[in-house]
Amino acid sequence: MLLRETKYIQDISPEYNILQQGNNPMYNNYTEETIQKMKENDSKERKDFIIKLNSDKKFSADRRQLLSKIETLQNSNKELKDKLNKLASKPVSLYNKDNTIYLSFPGIRAMAKYFNCCNKTINNAIKNQSIFRGIGIIKLS
Repeated sequence: MLLRETKYIQDISPEYNILQQGNNPMYNNYTEETIQKMKENDSKERKDFIIKLNSDKKFSADRRQLLSKIETLQNSNKELKDKLNKLASKPVSLYNKDNTIYLSFPGIRAMAKYFNCCNKTINNAIKNQSIFRGIGIIKLS
């Protein structure tokens, strides 16, 4: 399976892959420096900070019930879920270097799917105003 994964990574060459070959991360040989950084990042202070971030969020019983109903509706009704996703999506356009529209998409995820990349790649290109795949700049419509 690792050989097949490596072949697909090389054939498709997605931008979001850090490793250029199929590899089981359990068997990575980390340097002492990397291990130390991982331990520092997993500190008790960081865990306490994340717990505090989430513990301050308190919803009333009515709000919890409403959120529960929304979640149930979204999961039970595919058509409603698609409509909500469409409402939440932000239209984007990819502009050529001469500032003409190259392609437009109904949302970031649709664009990511078209270019076979991660939506985070699109978000980063928008945020950094960087040239995307040598074509041009992506802007929210």
